[in-house]
Amino acid sequence: GSRVMSELATRPSGYKQWGTCTASPAATAGVKSDRTKDKDEGVIAHELQAICLTTDCSPLDFIGELIDVKDAGEAKVTGEMADYVEASINYMLDHIRPEWIRHVEYKVDVSSVIPGKNGYADFVAYDEVKPFEIHMFDLKYGRGVKEMAERNGEILIHAIGVVDSLTKAQRKYVDKIIVHIVQPRLGHYDSWELNKKELVEFADQVRQKYAEVHDPALRKFVPSVQWCRFCEIKKDCRTLKDSIFAKAVLGKDAFGGVELKDPDRMSNAEHAEMQKLNQEGMELNKALA
Repeated sequence: GSRVMSELATRPSGYKQWGTCTASPAATAGVKSDRTKDKDEGVIAHELQAICLTTDCSPLDFIGELIDVKDAGEAKVTGEMADYVEASINYMLDHIRPEWIRHVEYKVDVSSVIPGKNGYADFVAYDEVKPFEIHMFDLKYGRGVKEMAERNGEILIHAIGVVDSLTKAQRKYVDKIIVHIVQPRLGHYDSWELNKKELVEFADQVRQKYAEVHDPALRKFVPSVQWCRFCEIKKDCRTLKDSIFAKAVLGKDAFGGVELKDPDRMSNAEHAEMQKLNQEGMELNKALA
């Protein structure tokens, strides 16, 4: 029961995966994920940004300094990192008013949607007395995949925590929440706006997905190009191998060396061809099973 529940990974940062494929937390329980240099660099960049937002100084002042972060070790701030973090901070400050309250690396209680969990929002700002609009910013230091702000699960879960943290008096003023994804290494800055009612509807969806994750009768394997590529068991996942997304995630080994494209960029004819291959693959699997 509850011991197993607490072991299933349902962090806000993983919502895009477990909110899509509700069987993945149980299937990947106990499987270690790889730390990469990129991830560690991202942790250092976040720390530099937090220091600069809190003390109102420039990242450029830290070039050559060592920054030490628990779990990621220490790293020297390079000119390149300082430039990117400065671009991130400039974007953030351009979207808020100087008199607003600011929260940096803000710990938010998200247990209204994910029991017992907290999240950390990179930067949050709003008018303290009448928070008509709440701005949520998320620095993504990776340069692999562009992330979009629209319906971005992680940042919206953090937004739920921020709204939950307001007083009753403050909450009645909240009209819209603007979420921003800041990816300076890709020169990518994206924002999306939603109202309080839409955020409440999203919260209901998260609760439903959380319930699915923890109920063996409800959980489902759902393949997708975006999230399967980060999954620890992608090479062994039967559902992925049987899906039209396998090529995009597993490369040319997916269908015995057949070269296929990313589904997001495929024509209808190519999709039909994929489906046919997929069907043949499934029939072959059945015959061999």
